[in-house]
Amino acid sequence: MIIEDEEKAIEVLSRVSYYRFTGYDLTFKKDNKYVEGTTFEKIYRHYEFDKALRLMLMELIEHIEISIRTKLSYMIAHGYPDLGYREPSNFVSEEKHLGLLEILDNELSKSNELFVKHHRENRDGIFPVWVALEMATFSNLVGLYSNLNTNDQIKISSQFNLHSNILRNWLNVLKILRNRCAHHSRLFNSLIITKPTILRKDKQLDLQQHHIFTQIFNLKYLIKERSLWDSWVTRLEALIEKYDDVDMGRMGFKENWSTLLKIV
Repeated sequence: MIIEDEEKAIEVLSRVSYYRFTGYDLTFKKDNKYVEGTTFEKIYRHYEFDKALRLMLMELIEHIEISIRTKLSYMIAHGYPDLGYREPSNFVSEEKHLGLLEILDNELSKSNELFVKHHRENRDGIFPVWVALEMATFSNLVGLYSNLNTNDQIKISSQFNLHSNILRNWLNVLKILRNRCAHHSRLFNSLIITKPTILRKDKQLDLQQHHIFTQIFNLKYLIKERSLWDSWVTRLEALIEKYDDVDMGRMGFKENWSTLLKIV
Protein backbone atom coordinates (compact mmCIF):
# COMPACT_ATOMS: atom_id res chain seq x y z
CA MET A 1 0.00 0.00 0.00
CA ILE A 2 1.25 3.46 -0.89
CA ILE A 3 0.99 5.97 1.97
CA GLU A 4 1.32 9.44 0.50
CA ASP A 5 0.62 11.36 3.71
CA GLU A 6 1.87 9.45 6.74
CA GLU A 7 0.65 12.06 9.22
CA LYS A 8 -2.90 11.85 7.87
CA ALA A 9 -2.77 8.05 7.89
CA ILE A 10 -1.83 8.04 11.57
CA GLU A 11 -4.63 10.47 12.37
CA VAL A 12 -7.21 8.42 10.47
CA LEU A 13 -6.23 5.12 12.09
CA SER A 14 -6.23 6.69 15.55
CA ARG A 15 -9.84 7.74 14.92
CA VAL A 16 -11.19 4.89 12.80
CA SER A 17 -9.14 1.96 14.17
CA TYR A 18 -7.05 -0.37 12.06
CA TYR A 19 -9.52 -3.25 12.35
CA ARG A 20 -12.40 -1.24 10.89
CA PHE A 21 -10.14 0.14 8.17
CA THR A 22 -9.00 -3.32 7.09
CA GLY A 23 -12.62 -4.17 6.22
CA TYR A 24 -12.19 -1.82 3.28
CA ASP A 25 -8.64 -2.67 2.27
CA LEU A 26 -9.51 -6.34 1.68
CA THR A 27 -11.12 -5.25 -1.59
CA PHE A 28 -7.71 -4.16 -2.83
CA LYS A 29 -5.86 -7.35 -1.96
CA LYS A 30 -5.14 -10.43 -4.03
CA ASP A 31 -3.38 -13.44 -2.52
CA ASN A 32 -3.02 -11.38 0.66
CA LYS A 33 -1.06 -8.69 -1.20
CA TYR A 34 -2.19 -5.21 -2.17
CA VAL A 35 -3.02 -4.70 -5.83
CA GLU A 36 -0.37 -2.52 -7.46
CA GLY A 37 -1.08 1.17 -7.15
CA THR A 38 -3.32 0.86 -4.07
CA THR A 39 -3.05 3.96 -1.91
CA PHE A 40 -4.12 4.64 1.66
CA GLU A 41 -6.11 7.63 0.41
CA LYS A 42 -8.12 5.49 -2.03
CA ILE A 43 -9.08 3.03 0.71
CA TYR A 44 -10.00 5.91 3.02
CA ARG A 45 -12.21 7.42 0.31
CA HIS A 46 -14.14 4.13 0.23
CA TYR A 47 -14.56 4.39 3.98
CA GLU A 48 -15.82 7.97 3.69
CA PHE A 49 -18.21 7.03 0.88
CA ASP A 50 -19.62 4.19 2.95
CA LYS A 51 -20.16 6.50 5.89
CA ALA A 52 -22.03 9.04 3.75
CA LEU A 53 -24.19 6.32 2.20
CA ARG A 54 -25.16 4.97 5.63
CA LEU A 55 -26.24 8.44 6.76
CA MET A 56 -28.33 8.90 3.63
CA LEU A 57 -29.99 5.53 4.07
CA MET A 58 -30.82 6.31 7.69
CA GLU A 59 -32.80 9.33 6.48
CA LEU A 60 -35.02 7.10 4.33
CA ILE A 61 -35.33 4.42 6.98
CA GLU A 62 -36.42 7.03 9.53
CA HIS A 63 -39.12 8.20 7.11
CA ILE A 64 -40.34 4.62 6.58
CA GLU A 65 -40.23 3.87 10.31
CA ILE A 66 -42.47 6.84 11.11
CA SER A 67 -44.84 5.84 8.31
CA ILE A 68 -45.11 2.24 9.54
CA ARG A 69 -45.58 3.39 13.14
CA THR A 70 -48.40 5.72 12.07
CA LYS A 71 -50.15 3.09 9.96
CA LEU A 72 -49.91 0.48 12.73
CA SER A 73 -51.30 2.89 15.33
CA TYR A 74 -54.20 3.95 13.11
CA MET A 75 -55.13 0.43 12.04
CA ILE A 76 -54.98 -1.04 15.56
CA ALA A 77 -56.82 1.90 17.15
CA HIS A 78 -59.70 1.54 14.69
CA GLY A 79 -59.70 -2.24 14.54
CA TYR A 80 -59.30 -2.87 18.26
CA PRO A 81 -60.69 0.12 20.22
CA ASP A 82 -60.71 0.48 24.03
CA LEU A 83 -57.09 -0.60 24.49
CA GLY A 84 -57.62 -3.70 22.37
CA TYR A 85 -53.94 -3.55 21.48
CA ARG A 86 -53.25 -4.92 24.96
CA GLU A 87 -55.27 -8.07 24.29
CA PRO A 88 -52.81 -10.77 23.12
CA SER A 89 -55.64 -12.85 21.60
CA ASN A 90 -55.99 -10.18 18.90
CA PHE A 91 -52.60 -11.24 17.53
CA VAL A 92 -51.15 -14.41 16.04
CA SER A 93 -48.74 -15.26 18.85
CA GLU A 94 -49.93 -14.33 22.32
CA GLU A 95 -46.47 -15.05 23.72
CA LYS A 96 -44.76 -12.65 21.33
CA HIS A 97 -47.33 -9.95 21.98
CA LEU A 98 -46.98 -10.28 25.74
CA GLY A 99 -43.25 -9.84 25.24
CA LEU A 100 -43.86 -6.67 23.24
CA LEU A 101 -46.26 -5.29 25.88
CA GLU A 102 -43.63 -5.89 28.55
CA ILE A 103 -41.11 -3.88 26.53
CA LEU A 104 -43.55 -1.04 25.90
CA ASP A 105 -44.68 -0.90 29.53
CA ASN A 106 -41.09 -0.80 30.71
CA GLU A 107 -40.25 2.06 28.35
CA LEU A 108 -43.42 3.97 29.29
CA SER A 109 -42.58 3.67 32.99
CA LYS A 110 -39.14 5.21 32.42
CA SER A 111 -40.07 7.84 29.87
CA ASN A 112 -39.94 11.55 30.65
CA GLU A 113 -41.57 12.53 27.36
CA LEU A 114 -44.23 15.18 27.94
CA PHE A 115 -46.96 13.23 26.14
CA VAL A 116 -46.22 10.17 28.30
CA LYS A 117 -46.21 12.22 31.52
CA HIS A 118 -49.53 13.75 30.48
CA HIS A 119 -51.21 10.34 30.22
CA ARG A 120 -49.50 9.11 33.35
CA GLU A 121 -50.69 12.07 35.42
CA ASN A 122 -54.02 12.94 33.77
CA ARG A 123 -55.22 9.67 32.26
CA ASP A 124 -54.55 7.36 35.22
CA GLY A 125 -51.56 5.86 33.46
CA ILE A 126 -53.70 4.53 30.63
CA PHE A 127 -51.82 4.74 27.34
CA PRO A 128 -53.64 4.44 24.00
CA VAL A 129 -51.90 2.57 21.23
CA TRP A 130 -50.63 5.72 19.48
CA VAL A 131 -48.82 6.72 22.68
CA ALA A 132 -47.50 3.25 23.48
CA LEU A 133 -46.09 2.69 20.00
CA GLU A 134 -44.01 5.85 20.26
CA MET A 135 -41.89 3.79 22.66
CA ALA A 136 -41.39 1.01 20.12
CA THR A 137 -38.11 0.56 18.27
CA PHE A 138 -38.14 -0.20 14.56
CA SER A 139 -37.43 -3.82 15.42
CA ASN A 140 -40.48 -3.80 17.74
CA LEU A 141 -42.63 -2.37 14.95
CA VAL A 142 -41.47 -5.02 12.49
CA GLY A 143 -42.23 -7.72 15.05
CA LEU A 144 -45.66 -6.23 15.67
CA TYR A 145 -46.51 -6.15 11.97
CA SER A 146 -45.36 -9.75 11.55
CA ASN A 147 -47.56 -10.78 14.48
CA LEU A 148 -50.72 -9.19 13.08
CA ASN A 149 -53.49 -11.37 11.72
CA THR A 150 -53.32 -11.74 7.94
CA ASN A 151 -56.26 -9.39 7.30
CA ASP A 152 -54.63 -6.71 9.46
CA GLN A 153 -51.32 -7.10 7.64
CA ILE A 154 -53.16 -6.64 4.35
CA LYS A 155 -54.76 -3.42 5.58
CA ILE A 156 -51.28 -1.96 5.92
CA SER A 157 -49.48 -3.60 2.99
CA SER A 158 -52.26 -2.52 0.61
CA GLN A 159 -51.38 1.09 1.37
CA PHE A 160 -48.05 0.40 -0.32
CA ASN A 161 -49.69 -1.66 -3.09
CA LEU A 162 -47.77 -4.70 -1.85
CA HIS A 163 -48.65 -8.24 -0.84
CA SER A 164 -48.48 -8.67 2.94
CA ASN A 165 -45.74 -11.31 2.61
CA ILE A 166 -43.64 -8.92 0.51
CA LEU A 167 -43.94 -6.10 3.03
CA ARG A 168 -43.11 -8.45 5.89
CA ASN A 169 -39.96 -9.59 4.10
CA TRP A 170 -38.90 -6.06 3.21
CA LEU A 171 -39.41 -4.77 6.75
CA ASN A 172 -37.32 -7.59 8.18
CA VAL A 173 -34.56 -6.91 5.65
CA LEU A 174 -34.82 -3.19 6.38
CA LYS A 175 -34.53 -3.86 10.10
CA ILE A 176 -31.18 -5.53 9.49
CA LEU A 177 -30.02 -2.72 7.21
CA ARG A 178 -31.03 -0.13 9.80
CA ASN A 179 -29.00 -1.91 12.47
CA ARG A 180 -25.99 -2.10 10.20
CA CYS A 181 -26.20 1.61 9.45
CA ALA A 182 -26.75 2.52 13.10
CA HIS A 183 -23.74 0.46 14.18
CA HIS A 184 -21.55 1.82 11.38
CA SER A 185 -21.12 -1.55 9.71
CA ARG A 186 -19.56 -1.72 6.25
CA LEU A 187 -21.99 -1.71 3.31
CA PHE A 188 -19.44 -1.54 0.51
CA ASN A 189 -18.65 -4.93 -1.01
CA SER A 190 -20.64 -6.80 1.64
CA LEU A 191 -23.32 -9.40 1.02
CA ILE A 192 -26.83 -9.52 2.44
CA ILE A 193 -27.70 -12.65 4.39
CA THR A 194 -31.49 -12.14 4.51
CA LYS A 195 -32.37 -11.55 0.87
CA PRO A 196 -35.11 -9.09 -0.10
CA THR A 197 -37.91 -10.40 -2.28
CA ILE A 198 -37.96 -8.96 -5.78
CA LEU A 199 -41.35 -8.05 -7.23
CA ARG A 200 -42.48 -10.15 -10.18
CA LYS A 201 -42.53 -7.12 -12.48
CA ASP A 202 -38.88 -6.40 -11.60
CA LYS A 203 -37.57 -9.94 -12.17
CA GLN A 204 -36.38 -9.08 -15.70
CA LEU A 205 -34.03 -6.44 -14.30
CA ASP A 206 -31.71 -9.20 -13.05
CA LEU A 207 -31.21 -7.57 -9.66
CA GLN A 208 -28.79 -9.31 -7.30
CA GLN A 209 -30.60 -10.09 -4.06
CA HIS A 210 -27.44 -10.37 -2.00
CA HIS A 211 -26.26 -6.84 -2.79
CA ILE A 212 -27.25 -3.52 -1.24
CA PHE A 213 -28.59 -2.00 -4.47
CA THR A 214 -31.60 -4.31 -4.45
CA GLN A 215 -32.52 -3.07 -0.98
CA ILE A 216 -32.20 0.52 -2.14
CA PHE A 217 -34.24 -0.28 -5.25
CA ASN A 218 -37.10 -1.71 -3.17
CA LEU A 219 -37.17 1.37 -0.95
CA LYS A 220 -38.75 3.36 -3.76
CA TYR A 221 -41.97 1.40 -3.23
CA LEU A 222 -42.05 2.30 0.47
CA ILE A 223 -41.49 6.04 -0.06
CA LYS A 224 -44.82 7.42 -1.22
CA GLU A 225 -43.66 11.05 -1.41
CA ARG A 226 -42.19 11.21 -4.91
CA SER A 227 -40.44 14.55 -4.34
CA LEU A 228 -38.62 13.13 -1.33
CA TRP A 229 -37.50 10.07 -3.29
CA ASP A 230 -36.40 12.04 -6.36
CA SER A 231 -34.41 14.44 -4.18
CA TRP A 232 -32.72 11.53 -2.42
CA VAL A 233 -31.77 9.86 -5.71
CA THR A 234 -30.31 13.16 -6.95
CA ARG A 235 -28.19 13.39 -3.82
CA LEU A 236 -27.08 9.79 -4.32
CA GLU A 237 -26.01 10.67 -7.86
CA ALA A 238 -23.94 13.53 -6.46
CA LEU A 239 -22.35 11.27 -3.83
CA ILE A 240 -21.36 8.65 -6.39
CA GLU A 241 -19.99 11.34 -8.70
CA LYS A 242 -17.90 12.73 -5.83
CA TYR A 243 -16.46 9.30 -5.07
CA ASP A 244 -16.08 8.21 -8.68
CA ASP A 245 -13.25 5.84 -7.81
CA VAL A 246 -15.62 3.58 -5.84
CA ASP A 247 -16.61 0.48 -7.81
CA MET A 248 -20.39 0.56 -7.44
CA GLY A 249 -20.65 -2.79 -9.20
CA ARG A 250 -19.43 -4.38 -5.99
CA MET A 251 -22.67 -3.21 -4.38
CA GLY A 252 -24.89 -4.48 -7.19
CA PHE A 253 -25.32 -1.12 -8.93
CA LYS A 254 -25.95 -1.42 -12.67
CA GLU A 255 -24.88 1.01 -15.38
CA ASN A 256 -28.40 2.47 -15.51
CA TRP A 257 -28.94 2.39 -11.76
CA SER A 258 -30.20 5.98 -11.61
CA THR A 259 -32.86 5.33 -14.24
CA LEU A 260 -33.96 2.19 -12.43
CA LEU A 261 -34.45 4.13 -9.20
CA LYS A 262 -36.39 6.93 -10.85
CA ILE A 263 -38.91 4.68 -12.59
CA VAL A 264 -41.72 3.80 -10.17
